[in-house]
Amino acid sequence: MILGTAGTAILTLGEDKNATFAGTIYVDSPSSTSSLMVGGTRGGTYAHHELGLWHTDDATGSQSQYPEITIVNNDSTTRNPQTTGISLHNKNTVATDTWSPAISFSSKEVGSTGTIYNSQYASIVGQDKGQNGNTDWRAGDLTFWTREVGGSYPMQERLRLSSGGATFAGDVLLTSVDSQKLKLGASDDLELWHDGNNNNILSKTGHLKIVNSHGSGNTEFEISGSGSYTFDASPATF
Repeated sequence: MILGTAGTAILTLGEDKNATFAGTIYVDSPSSTSSLMVGGTRGGTYAHHELGLWHTDDATGSQSQYPEITIVNNDSTTRNPQTTGISLHNKNTVATDTWSPAISFSSKEVGSTGTIYNSQYASIVGQDKGQNGNTDWRAGDLTFWTREVGGSYPMQERLRLSSGGATFAGDVLLTSVDSQKLKLGASDDLELWHDGNNNNILSKTGHLKIVNSHGSGNTEFEISGSGSYTFDASPATF
């Protein structure tokens, strides 16, 4: 079945049970404050929503990218987010540690079988962690998973964001550019960085303290090629 106007097909319903739209699909809310648009061309994208390439000197792509799916709202409130664009909901019985549906990143598997068993390489998933102080609300974590290259089959959790902070399952790598700083404190009171030649610690507020709370342990400073300096429980003067 083909539906259209002026001799132009707009919707084709095939015998394979697939529906093919010739243009963009628009879904507007009754209040007209939000809408969903599916379409990857200039004409099928919200007029003021154009995504540039990662690099402007990329000669292999066009100068602009147009999202396949766009969720639009019309909200001027700045205090808190007011519109939910995507909800990933687990409708099973409420139970602590259950998971939301995942946002999955995948690609076509390369192999002789042509299957897609292992095509997922990264995921973002929410995990319920129990009842909030309000009995109608739930608390939870956001987790990030990846599968390593040439490693074991299972996906591994790499990062967890919870009410207590961020928990990393491996090393935290800040290696892309020298002189990038790790800043701590409300006013960047402590800074750590590598400038390409030296490793730097800058304390801008109060005292810089290194505390060894192990009662029987010493504090050692080792300099490659020059031995080490050990401080025990006795007071040391510099």
